[in-house]
Amino acid sequence: MIEWEDGKRRLYQEIIKTTYLLVCCCCGMIVALSGCSSYYAYRIVNDNCDCEDYLLRDGAIEYRFHAEYEMHDGVATKIEIEIINDSNEKLSLDLAEAKVSSRNIAYQYKDKFLPLPSLIIGPHSSDIVKLIGKETSGEDDWYKIAGEQMTVTIKGLMLGQNMLKEQHVIFVPVNPKLKR
Repeated sequence: MIEWEDGKRRLYQEIIKTTYLLVCCCCGMIVALSGCSSYYAYRIVNDNCDCEDYLLRDGAIEYRFHAEYEMHDGVATKIEIEIINDSNEKLSLDLAEAKVSSRNIAYQYKDKFLPLPSLIIGPHSSDIVKLIGKETSGEDDWYKIAGEQMTVTIKGLMLGQNMLKEQHVIFVPVNPKLKR
């Protein structure tokens, strides 16, 4: 009976060791694969700012901009605009449009105003609009990042019956190939 218990104990210990090794290998693979697709920040350079998150105010409306990109079969960019309505009126994006202009990157809809999602932001509320773009070349070219400048323009937001003014935000990508 004692030998049987020792055998069970050894088998149990082997199972625990094997499980531990499998978990470590899986975690290692996840870490390795996640490193294949890294996002890099854009810096906003409006109003002498050199920041990753930019706050812009137009009366009772506040915009928070953030953007990042990855180099994977070309440049893919994600832009988030949080719109905060601190007024007592509804903010409508029904007529709103956005345009992305770029110095070096040929985005599919570069320099064209496209409609933003139809959205109503209630008084003292907020929502996030996400813009996603990919360049058309499909080639990884870090030289395009050097000297790149992207401008996002949004227009057509209505606060009650009033059209808000057009907003422009200028982004410069962080180049991980250069030392800061």
